[in-house]
Amino acid sequence: VARGSLSTHTLQLGNETVTGHELLVLKKTSQPLVDHFGHEFATQFAQDPITFFAALPRPQQQVVGAMARNAAAAGLH
Repeated sequence: VARGSLSTHTLQLGNETVTGHELLVLKKTSQPLVDHFGHEFATQFAQDPITFFAALPRPQQQVVGAMARNAAAAGLH
């Protein structure tokens, strides 16, 4: 379920949520994406994080969502 503007956008993944803010933080600190998925994946993610994230299969959404939450929690913005 998605709602709101880019920065307040929220996606529900089971018991977890991922916010647009968290995805934007991950966009700025893309090294975890490069390390796990490769440069092309990270480049495509950076072009439109929310749309790209929403189009991913659920297992990849869970991994990227965890990366985004961790980056935001670590204050990497």
